[in-house]
Amino acid sequence: MPYKKKKSTKEKTRKLLALVKGRKRCLIFIQNNPDPDAIAAAMAMARLLKFRRKITSTITFDGVIGRAENQAMVEYLKVALVPFDKVKADDYDLTGMVDTQPGTGNNSLPEGRVPDIVIDHHPLREETKAAPFYDVKTNYGATSTILTEYLYEENVKLTKNLATALAYGIKTDTQNLGRETSAPDIDAFHHVYNNCNSRLLGKIENEKVPQDYFTALTGAMSNAAIYEHVIVTSLGDIKNPDMVGEIADLLLRLEDMRCALCYGFLKDQAVLSLRTFDEELDAGGLVKKMIAKDPLLSERATGGGHGMMAGAQIQYAAKNNEKEKIEKAIRNAFLDVIGASKRARRRLVKKTEDENSK
Repeated sequence: MPYKKKKSTKEKTRKLLALVKGRKRCLIFIQNNPDPDAIAAAMAMARLLKFRRKITSTITFDGVIGRAENQAMVEYLKVALVPFDKVKADDYDLTGMVDTQPGTGNNSLPEGRVPDIVIDHHPLREETKAAPFYDVKTNYGATSTILTEYLYEENVKLTKNLATALAYGIKTDTQNLGRETSAPDIDAFHHVYNNCNSRLLGKIENEKVPQDYFTALTGAMSNAAIYEHVIVTSLGDIKNPDMVGEIADLLLRLEDMRCALCYGFLKDQAVLSLRTFDEELDAGGLVKKMIAKDPLLSERATGGGHGMMAGAQIQYAAKNNEKEKIEKAIRNAFLDVIGASKRARRRLVKKTEDENSK
């Protein structure tokens, strides 16, 4: 079935292109520790601006690209990403944000700076409404889908690398079109997949992982505790924040689980991810309730998410031994808002006889 243009998309692209007319350089912000959807959407925005308005773009982020698959995506598709501390924001006359929004705490947008463009699929934030142009489609499973529609509307030819990136971005954010997926996501995926390098896409998806991955995985399974129909685990100190979401996704596959929470500690920040298959639970709402539940969290946390997936970042002072207090607050707040009994705790992985004898 042919990919179709939409009247609503035409109106959006006309407004966007009118806004950026005459600009020269765009600084595109993506989330810290960016995922494939953010990277692909930023690539698509840069392509659109270059193709239609001759604007050159720089994609910037903070943090790390942790997962082996994401590193492979950047390497194989030749994606130019620049750490924020290496750019001079004042050198750009246009500012864009994709797959993130002002005030979320998960990007490097300087405080007080209002972006010109915001394109996202997470819940709309009040700060975003100050942007001259914003397109926030919460019913879409991926920001890459929005940008794919823009490119198609403007007859922008997809390069193999860009099509491959968009296909991977849509696949990962919707878990192979199985989570929070809309009809536009499916249509966009088919369009970009028909234009992508499927061999290279498979190579990215099956990239080799380092030994540290399995060490972290073993620790996560050992620490995992089940409370009735929810499961919680800690990764302890982490170098790769992407692992938090990956483990939460994995634990949610355990039979009879309604919700999975995973968290870890990166420098002076606790990073947590919450996953659910139960749309009635509303992962984003649960995280907001968790944060509001304890002053220790509400004073330091930022976060949000969708119906089935959400996350947060919680600052703490390592020198003041606050890590243990933050960890306790996270667990207690989660179990309280989800309504699970702390007394019903049982281990996911039972200790062996050798471990019990130690």
